[in-house]
Amino acid sequence: MRFYSREHRYYCGIDLHARSMYACILDQKGEVVLHQNMPAGPDPFLKTIDPFREDIVVAAECMFTWYWLADLCAQERIPFVLGHALYMKAIHGGKAKNDRIDSRKIAGLLRGGMLPQASVYPPEMRSTRDLLRRRCSLVRKRADLTAHIQNTNSQCNLPEFGCRPHHRCHAERIAGQFTDPHWYWLADLCAQEGILFVLGHALYMKAIHGGKAKNDKIDSRKIAGLLR
Repeated sequence: MRFYSREHRYYCGIDLHARSMYACILDQKGEVVLHQNMPAGPDPFLKTIDPFREDIVVAAECMFTWYWLADLCAQERIPFVLGHALYMKAIHGGKAKNDRIDSRKIAGLLRGGMLPQASVYPPEMRSTRDLLRRRCSLVRKRADLTAHIQNTNSQCNLPEFGCRPHHRCHAERIAGQFTDPHWYWLADLCAQEGILFVLGHALYMKAIHGGKAKNDKIDSRKIAGLLR
């Protein structure tokens, strides 16, 4: 883990949000010279730090709103440090949390050389990275929905699809397979044939779920034993 350890005259910690930002500026002695809330935008930010621009470093936590601030600092030749959110224990571990406290802690970590750094991704590559992140999220959601469809199909004891459920061209075919609203085929079959059916509560069947050795043969024997 990399830590920012360069010395400056002023250290600015920012708790950044989509529409607002709380800034805290410390001097070399650790005294607070500015601590205020402001709208999130280039003009309010530059106006606030203008008296300290001679030698100041700015730090913010690595959240989803940091792009514009990093680009602005690079444009204005202001040193910018992106804090690694996962390792900033001083912020995430505190019981008392608000924007004022967080900005003060970021500035304190920056001044003390204890701010863990995250990588400031190049502007020309951010759109590609964001696109890949969105795609990964959508792929995971698709996999969850596909698994749900397949589990429902197995629950109904219906034939296999014979195709990939997530393909749009198979949507009507898959939907047509679920014509019977009675999913619990075994319970319905037993009721139809006049056979007594007991549904076991999986959470409380400790004899099955608590055993070290588990397979279909052992589980079926245990269920029969519990039933008897």
